[in-house]
Amino acid sequence: FRNAPAMTVRKDKIRALAKGFYGRRKNVWTLQINGVEKALQYAYRDRRRKKREWRKQWIQQLGAGVLEHGISYSRFISHLANLKVLLNRKMLAELAQTEPSSFRCLVEMVRDRMAEQRKVQLQGAIERLRQETAVEDLRREWNLDKDRRKKIDIEALLLEREREIIQKAQKGG
Repeated sequence: FRNAPAMTVRKDKIRALAKGFYGRRKNVWTLQINGVEKALQYAYRDRRRKKREWRKQWIQQLGAGVLEHGISYSRFISHLANLKVLLNRKMLAELAQTEPSSFRCLVEMVRDRMAEQRKVQLQGAIERLRQETAVEDLRREWNLDKDRRKKIDIEALLLEREREIIQKAQKGG
């Protein structure tokens, strides 16, 4: 009742896949089926695992290459993304190993970017400090904390103070 030619083809496929197995798994039909199924599951799982392992390897290589230049891996990758560099981790790791001079140029680009960002952050912090000290000076000068009856617009006072400074600078210059 079975289709003998099709069954033979199926068994031949399983036997071919079971070649190289140890013990009875290579000879006994039921054990061959179990062994081949398990081997295919392992193959499916490990094809995905292999990709993860390679990515880990590239990240380690990149981290070591970047650390030689005094930058952490996370900052390097973050600033590369900000610079719109489209090289993936595999290519970057290969560059770090085979083309140290090109890799050094990338690191220098990142360093320049980091310096620019630090400069902008410092300027923003300095500007905030100037604003805060100007507001505090005006409060002290006009006694805004003590005399609540005076409702004075601090922005207007700041503008007035800036005009005075500009006038003094123009007279002096």
